[in-house]
Amino acid sequence: MFMIWLKNFVVYLLSSLLFFTLFATVITTNINVVLASPTKVETWLDQSGVYTGLVNTAVNQAKTSSGDSSGGGISLSDAAVQQAAQAAFSNAVLKQDVNKFLDSNYAWLQGKVAKPNFVIDLSASKQLFAQQVGQYVRAHLASLPICSYAQSLNYQNIDPLTATCKPSNVGAAAEGAKITEKLSGATFIENPVITAETFGNSSTNSTNKPYYEKFSVAPKIYQWAIKAPMILGAVSLISALGVVFISRNKRKGLRRVAVTLAFAGIVFVASKFVLDAVTKSLEKNLFKSSTIDGMQQSLTAFINLVESEITKVNLYFGIAFLAIAALIIFGKVVFKDKSGRIKALRDKLAAGDGKLAASPVQASDSIASTEVKPVKKPRLIQ
Repeated sequence: MFMIWLKNFVVYLLSSLLFFTLFATVITTNINVVLASPTKVETWLDQSGVYTGLVNTAVNQAKTSSGDSSGGGISLSDAAVQQAAQAAFSNAVLKQDVNKFLDSNYAWLQGKVAKPNFVIDLSASKQLFAQQVGQYVRAHLASLPICSYAQSLNYQNIDPLTATCKPSNVGAAAEGAKITEKLSGATFIENPVITAETFGNSSTNSTNKPYYEKFSVAPKIYQWAIKAPMILGAVSLISALGVVFISRNKRKGLRRVAVTLAFAGIVFVASKFVLDAVTKSLEKNLFKSSTIDGMQQSLTAFINLVESEITKVNLYFGIAFLAIAALIIFGKVVFKDKSGRIKALRDKLAAGDGKLAASPVQASDSIASTEVKPVKKPRLIQ
């Protein structure tokens, strides 16, 4: 009785392990598909238009540069500011910097380097942006008529790019140079040179540890996650075999494995619809309140690309699990039918052998009862 209880307990543990490892195998496979290589992430970023969103974010930092007595701030809505930002922070420049950041961090996660060693220098782009905005301000003011006395008093509160007149004591060239100086200062892109040591740390928290020290365990987790699908897949197979061979009845063990596979398959097929609903909810709620409105469309497109890849992997595994479960159930039915026919045939043959066994006995009795006459010897002719 104890051995039966022990076997049932072991089968239960192996069934639970099979269920867990099936899910863990699919999850780690998704991690491999999404994060195994920087190339795929770089492609998704390019397709989703995140770089354009980053340009708008950079412009947003210059939405209101600090103004003084020589002119108002620069507004984000100014077409000239947007054109200057697109020229200075082009998609090609940002793509190059982001790819440099990703490649360096992947090398760190893969254990090829002790720490990320990227250097992203936005100083030239920042200066180019400031100069172009200054040139727009100078050209615009130079084309304006002289303001009246009342208009001159209100000039300090007006965006120089939207002004309709210029005070007599304001020079267009000098005003453009001041705007360039403001945008070149710390008010716009405070830290233009970004390294692994400064990434994520502001000037007020410069003493904080860099992120690669805070998350020093990340490379080990990443490297294990890359190898995990093969390990977990092997454990799943061993667990399934254990359930079959340790069960008191192998047919019941197969049925237990089939049920587990079928349930996992249904969950992963249904996960497509769940992930679609979650993604739509994020689009409606999370990004609706985002402070970076310019990146909303880009982030939505990026998440849709990632979600599409994950649901594809889940569907493949779900269909595969359901197919294996169906094969097991079909095999059980065929095997059961075949076993029944074989048993019936054996019973029939056994019944037939009994009848055949009676005939020789009767034959032997008749032979024994038959009188054997001596054979006469032929006479010799003398």
